[in-house]
Amino acid sequence: MTRIAVFRIENPTSPIVFEELFATIFRALRDRTYAEHRSRLVRLATDALEVRAGVTDQLTPDRRAAAAHLEKRLVTDFGYCESCAGEMLSWFVRKPRRLRLLEP
Repeated sequence: MTRIAVFRIENPTSPIVFEELFATIFRALRDRTYAEHRSRLVRLATDALEVRAGVTDQLTPDRRAAAAHLEKRLVTDFGYCESCAGEMLSWFVRKPRRLRLLEP
């Protein structure tokens, strides 16, 4: 509340942009959410790489379908070419540290 009050006193006519006013809190929430989902995302990317390699014996039909859907989305929704999608998945699985997906 203090941050909002100070901002309003210093900028009486400017609109409050909460993403800017609370940038550190939003960044921490985004990082926490990403960290919570990272292992699941890595498993999905690994599954997609296995589907690409034709090594799907250990995958359940649901995991196989999710992996195929991920690769399809990389190509259709995000504009990766077929080989680039594989490169990106491989990079993502190997990436050891936390990624900042939404920041420049």
